[in-house]
Amino acid sequence: MKKHHGMRGALVLLLALVVLTFPVLAADALELKAEAVTASAAAGTSVEVPIRATANPGYSLASVKVTWDKNTLILTDVTYSALAPKNSSATINNGGQYLIDFGDELATTNFTGTGVFITLKFTVAENALPGKYEIGLKAGNGVNDADLNEVALNLTNGSVTLNAPASSYVITYSANGGSGAPAAQTKTQSTALTLSSTKPSRAGYTFLGWAESSTATTAQYQPGGSFTKDANTTLYAVWQLRETEFTGSERVTSGAGDAYSVAIYCAPGENLIAYGARYSADGQFLGLTSIALTPGQENELVIPIGDGSFLKVFVVNGSYAPVCSPLNIPVS
Repeated sequence: MKKHHGMRGALVLLLALVVLTFPVLAADALELKAEAVTASAAAGTSVEVPIRATANPGYSLASVKVTWDKNTLILTDVTYSALAPKNSSATINNGGQYLIDFGDELATTNFTGTGVFITLKFTVAENALPGKYEIGLKAGNGVNDADLNEVALNLTNGSVTLNAPASSYVITYSANGGSGAPAAQTKTQSTALTLSSTKPSRAGYTFLGWAESSTATTAQYQPGGSFTKDANTTLYAVWQLRETEFTGSERVTSGAGDAYSVAIYCAPGENLIAYGARYSADGQFLGLTSIALTPGQENELVIPIGDGSFLKVFVVNGSYAPVCSPLNIPVS
């Protein structure tokens, strides 16, 4: 019997040790995490840091202290979601720490749910340097549920990473003897710029595109094209002297009946004559119409068709030498 009692005592002692050494599981905790965000280090840049609940057993009133680098970030506002209504938070200051109170001390039921509880709104201070800055979360005055039971609180810090602000460059346009150049554009470093689609104009010239030299004869860039150079740049219009040419023809009705209207551009400084000859189906010459062309502009030569089956239009100079290839028009 004594041995039996001895075994019972050892068993009681063992159970006591198990009770004393076995870890007591903590109650579910309210888990809050400040997010990691990235922004430009340029002064005045707006930065928002959400504080998100990743677990929520239910609470009625809570407080959390937020800390940050006051020389880099300026706290401008704190917004609260329906999951964490504002309670009695103090006036915002920029001392580098702020106590956030949320919930309702008179609540009879708990706030539940996860997601964004609170959003911290900062602006980047003058002379802020690029780098990673911690947004710290610390316990405030505790967390309680609606029955005044204490709720555990787990906090995870966040961060704001400030990147060096991108440099910008001004791209200007020169009509280079013409008019109607596009307005200047701003290009961001390492980002391709889409050039303006606006085209300048110049009497007597054809616009070929843009180049970085005012004396270029070929274009480097086209309107609406991509520009990737990281530098302040002036783009000059590239012009090609327009030569005398036929620019169009159409059948019309004139005072003399059916006719063909032929549009002819005459180059500046030229004294030219345009002739329109009519031929029969077997090649017999039937008549001639002509006009003196006005230099530097479009001209119209109207050729009566009559009984002709074929028209031939040619442009000659004062020596009757042709200045461009003739235009042949079969009459349908």
